[in-house]
Amino acid sequence: MVDVLLHEAAGALRAQEGGKWAVTLITPGKGSSGTYSEAVLERDAPTAFPKGMKLWFKHPGEGQGAGDRDPRDQWGVLDENAGYTPGEGITGKVRLLPHWKEVVESLGDQASLSIYAMGDADKDGNVTALHESVTNSVDIVSYPGRAGSGLKQKLEAARAASTQPGSTSAPDTHTQEESMDELTKAVEALTTLLKAHLDEQKAATDAAAKAEADAKAEGKELSDAIEAFAIASKAISEAQLSPSAEADLLALAKRGEDVTAAIESEKKKKAEYAEAAKPEAPKGYVLNEAAAGAKSASDYLPKGW
Repeated sequence: MVDVLLHEAAGALRAQEGGKWAVTLITPGKGSSGTYSEAVLERDAPTAFPKGMKLWFKHPGEGQGAGDRDPRDQWGVLDENAGYTPGEGITGKVRLLPHWKEVVESLGDQASLSIYAMGDADKDGNVTALHESVTNSVDIVSYPGRAGSGLKQKLEAARAASTQPGSTSAPDTHTQEESMDELTKAVEALTTLLKAHLDEQKAATDAAAKAEADAKAEGKELSDAIEAFAIASKAISEAQLSPSAEADLLALAKRGEDVTAAIESEKKKKAEYAEAAKPEAPKGYVLNEAAAGAKSASDYLPKGW
């Protein structure tokens, strides 16, 4: 098999409703580049001529490739994958570009179409495959030797119009509708992303604010607890209670309990013990605690008081 570049005459454009155009790309049988079977055309039509394939004015010139085309010479695109129609060949629907619409319509009966595609052919010239390629196209060409088609002049006029701001060519309704749909979808998607981003930001801000408030509250509680314990500890120490009573009261203060009443209770007990421990003088005598060897009332308190 040999890779070949196929140039083959195609059918003329046929206007349809809704501003669409139909076209026959290749018919089965013998052509200038080889012989095309129905089986090959039916099998390879959707891949060789897919939706979005570009349509141009004229094939690349001698010594040029598809990459040498002038972008301003693109006049349309296939609006759907091409398919095979029995008894007719490979067919498809074409959408005209706005700045070429008037020119293409005016050339309807003066120009024909020709495919520009890659394929395989055997040694007998039978086309065995139509390749998928981004450079495949369907091009408008003038009839060979036909005078007065005006193709060159119309091409130059259309090129000039396509580069002028505010061109008055008729708008392509289909293209405008597709553009609006795409714009609407893009705006909706952007709105969704923006809302999600704002929600995340708000959640993060709220969480940070709560964490800061919680930290401040915990810090204040700790500070208050330390201050309260220091006050309670000082009061317990100043009360000069027994070690056991002092330890019990400090334990209560560490738990954050108010020990004011407990301190007063222990002080009262201490005073009662002291009063009860005072010695009584024999009847008729006065106790002189200042006498030599005499004991004071505190000497009679329990050990540790």
